[in-house]
Amino acid sequence: MLPGLRVRSYDKVQETEAYGVGAAALLPWSSFFKFINRGASVEEIAENYDVTTQLAEYRIKITGASNLYKKRSGPGRLRNS
Repeated sequence: MLPGLRVRSYDKVQETEAYGVGAAALLPWSSFFKFINRGASVEEIAENYDVTTQLAEYRIKITGASNLYKKRSGPGRLRNS
């Protein structure tokens, strides 16, 4: 290791929490919910927020909005739900 170079260890729990915080910052609930409630597809949501469809799906699942999303946009639109 180089002098003065700080290295931190990998903490899976901390990284998972950080990913969730990042997703919340990129897809804020108040506006994100409006897209889900009107039946927007994952693709539409991702395009609107300029994020990947995987991140949009993650945000739907982590917020517990999967059931609402399925009701509004139809079954089979989320992977691994």
